[in-house]
Amino acid sequence: MAFFNRYTVTCTLSTLGASTTYSTGLINGYVEDISVLASGAMTAASALTITPETTTRSILKVVDPSTNAAIYFPRAKQHGTTGNVVGSTEVLTRIAVCNERLKCVVASSSGNSGDTVTVVFTVGGG
Repeated sequence: MAFFNRYTVTCTLSTLGASTTYSTGLINGYVEDISVLASGAMTAASALTITPETTTRSILKVVDPSTNAAIYFPRAKQHGTTGNVVGSTEVLTRIAVCNERLKCVVASSSGNSGDTVTVVFTVGGG
């Protein structure tokens, strides 16, 4: 049986337009989707990076996001037992997170202190 949980992280920007914020509690499962909603904070010079706290694998990196709500479905390249990418075309698979918080970093944004970027993760398993 599959299960799904939703986690919300609100990044409040500093006067430099930056923020590093972590999800509350440990996350276990596959990152199914990520919704991003910015309140005037994301500009053409912005970047949003999402990684697990400890393993720091890239889950999502969005450069030049719009201020509109967006939904992303992050996936990673799948490798075979020899370490090579499977098949002649890319095969993508869900990204697993095991007993870690998710880290959201906003950089090079508008610099408006107090602006927020809300990131909602749907994590599932099974």
